[in-house]
Amino acid sequence: MVKVVLENVGKVFKGSKKAKETVAVKGFTAEFPSNKVVGILGPSGCGKTTTLRAIAGLDPPSEGKIYFEDKDVTYLPPIERDAALLFQFAVVYDNMTVFDNLAFPLMVKNINKEEINKRVKETAEFLGLSDILKKRAKGLPASINQKIALGRAIIRKPKVLLLDEPLSSLDPESRLYLRRELKKVIRSMDTTVVYVTHDQSEAMTLCDKIAVMNEGKVHQYDTPENIYLNPATTFVAWFIGEPGMNLIDCSMEASEGKYYIKIDGVSDVSFEVSKWSHALKESDKIVLGIRPEFITITKTYKKNSIAGKCLVIESFGSFALLDILTNCSPNNIIKVKTPLSDDLPKVDGDVYLTFPPAYIRLFDKKSGELRVVMTE
Repeated sequence: MVKVVLENVGKVFKGSKKAKETVAVKGFTAEFPSNKVVGILGPSGCGKTTTLRAIAGLDPPSEGKIYFEDKDVTYLPPIERDAALLFQFAVVYDNMTVFDNLAFPLMVKNINKEEINKRVKETAEFLGLSDILKKRAKGLPASINQKIALGRAIIRKPKVLLLDEPLSSLDPESRLYLRRELKKVIRSMDTTVVYVTHDQSEAMTLCDKIAVMNEGKVHQYDTPENIYLNPATTFVAWFIGEPGMNLIDCSMEASEGKYYIKIDGVSDVSFEVSKWSHALKESDKIVLGIRPEFITITKTYKKNSIAGKCLVIESFGSFALLDILTNCSPNNIIKVKTPLSDDLPKVDGDVYLTFPPAYIRLFDKKSGELRVVMTE
């Protein structure tokens, strides 16, 4: 077991004479604890795979340091790191059987045949490959090849396991199964895992901690719970969640010695923020964030509620997702997630929305940074 430490890691790809250089990763600093699953999550092109390749030793960083425990591995070749890397697209040896594909990393290490048979059997059983161990890999479906490649990565029990979207090519049923089971196997391996994905469901389900990236920068490195409930920036608030957090423009006003947040475009709704005013005074504009499932929706007016019209109702079995047209800026639409019931409003029906203060998060509009976690 080793912890992986990144200190101010950055990666710049040099451009040609006509093209500008590309800053892929900037200032990535984090400690990935030993025997934990750490996710690097973000949209395509955010720098997550570049970071993984730097940890693997395939593409050293332009600046910063990488440590495995206390050993500086920044410029060590991959073979000296005891790290296994599984790419997004499976690489298998077509001329070998499934058994030999799984066993190959152990054969290279001259592990005895009895131990090889034992580990191959255990790995194949976990991945659902037991019935095809004698088949050649050539011609097998892509989903099976990805399972073989995954098995070849975990069977050698490396100190660090690096996974680059390993479930992306699997069918939905296999993907859900492996997502549930992979964490159990990792726990038994005494291995530190770095898991790159753009799928927030995978990251939130599988990882102990997550680094959320965008445009080469880490916006938040925290537990899944804190990332969801207390996003560090408006990007994290929007990117995490299905759908993401509602983000609404606000202003702070003073009245009779107290401070209030007022929603732009809605004159009769306000929230007292006197005890947090020091954290908000430096912000020219403020963004109120609240997740769709924490909003209360009624057909009758309640104090401090926002009037709106129901535009769309999407049913998802146990819950419904509603688009509510309001006067709130910037786009007037507020998403509401509510249990499915017979009491839902009708399309084009008038509704009222209430924001429980305990679920309100306040951000600086210019920087996007979280300023206040409101409480009752």
